[in-house]
Amino acid sequence: MASTSGKPSKTSQKDKISSETPQSMANPKKAAQDSFKDVASNTIDTNGDARSSGSDNTSTKHLEVPEIAAEDQFDFLVGLLTGSQQEEIEEIKEKIDDLPLFVDRLSEALPEAIIKRGDDRLMIQAFTPVVQKTLDAATQGDPDEFARRLLPSIRRSIRMIVEETVDKVVTQLNYSLEHSLNIRWRIEALQSGRPFSEVVLAHTLKYRVEQVLLIHKETGLLLNQVNHEEGSSEDGDLISSMLSAIQSFIQDSFKVGNQSQLENVRMGDFELFIEQEKDVVIAAAVRGVPTADLEHVLEDATNYLQLVFDKELKSFDGDTSVFEDTEDTLRACLKSDFEVPSKKPNPILIAALSALGLFIVLSLGFNIYRGQQWRGYINTLKSEAGIMVTQENRRGGRYEISGLRDSYAKDPTELLKLHNINPQKVTAKWEGYAATDPILLEQRLKATLKAPATALISVDSNRNVIFKGYACENWSSIALTLTRMLPGVNQVDTSAFESVQCN
Repeated sequence: MASTSGKPSKTSQKDKISSETPQSMANPKKAAQDSFKDVASNTIDTNGDARSSGSDNTSTKHLEVPEIAAEDQFDFLVGLLTGSQQEEIEEIKEKIDDLPLFVDRLSEALPEAIIKRGDDRLMIQAFTPVVQKTLDAATQGDPDEFARRLLPSIRRSIRMIVEETVDKVVTQLNYSLEHSLNIRWRIEALQSGRPFSEVVLAHTLKYRVEQVLLIHKETGLLLNQVNHEEGSSEDGDLISSMLSAIQSFIQDSFKVGNQSQLENVRMGDFELFIEQEKDVVIAAAVRGVPTADLEHVLEDATNYLQLVFDKELKSFDGDTSVFEDTEDTLRACLKSDFEVPSKKPNPILIAALSALGLFIVLSLGFNIYRGQQWRGYINTLKSEAGIMVTQENRRGGRYEISGLRDSYAKDPTELLKLHNINPQKVTAKWEGYAATDPILLEQRLKATLKAPATALISVDSNRNVIFKGYACENWSSIALTLTRMLPGVNQVDTSAFESVQCN
């Protein structure tokens, strides 16, 4: 029996949609071309109403649609739909595709963006690796130029470091003297059986981070850990599992949302500080009461590790070796703070420093005096004829000297006494040589020729040998021959000398 309902059949509508819609969705360009043909097969009324080409021509004006190739009909239809906006679309597309133009616009906005977020810790942490690599490249490329540019800053830094180091040494010396003489603490150490250093630490320590753990937030697995050198090392895996269990227990038992996070756990003198990020957790075991700065240090470290190891944290598969490079960042969290020693001057410290200062002044003065003595001795040797100093050294309380010495020159050991230098502290090595100094040359001639009393031998400043008087012919012949062969002799003058026959 046929339905009397005026509503169209649902089955027929569904069949119609299933037979038409997929065809147009499968090929949108083909559908657009069919639509274009429908437009082309109709006329456009002057009032805007579309009519069939077979309508009454008396009330309708017809506009012939130009013939357009099939491959261009889709673009033509798009142009009809977009109209004047097509130019704006093309302009936007050109700006996106034009890389130099994009770079220019980005360069204008980038400085303002950096200035706006200049104080953001994440921005600083993001730029830190880039700056470090840039500095490494600069030092490897031209280290001399890099050092020259840094020299003014380095000088100021060295001066500040030296001043700070001296201040720390004095403070630490005062600190050590004050506590090493603390009788009450020594008695406490003897009574408790603990080392004296541990008793001092218990009385002076404000806080110290004993251990820092890096934990993967999703799995609760330990990624890396560092311990204080003097602190006890607990099982990091056990602590990380405990934290995950505690947080799950609190969320389940007290109906706390997943957004709530465990921040710290205290037991006795220890407190576990916890900083969490999207994928990573840092837990620091702290002895004592830390300052507020520690929370900022842990927060900065957590943000930095999340930023630098974001990819590794998201794709973590149980391999912790990729997080070995986090050790330096974690070790920077091992902070500690002690009680500042009293600024009141300690009499013992004052006496000790005074004695030390006096000793240093006397040592420096004595050292300078000994140095002046040695320098005076060296200058005396250099001014002596027939002595050439080739090397000299002063090391501690001993002296070393070496060189050349003519056998007729003065004895260097005798000269040591003139400068109040102990000869036993001097190691000397002298090599022999024949000096050409006129004085030494004359001494050598007289010692070699052994002239008779009637003959006089002298050497002038130009190393000319002058014979005067008379002597036997045999001696004269030998003496003159040896004189002319002697190194350093310039000329031999015998104008005032006479050789005679001797029986």
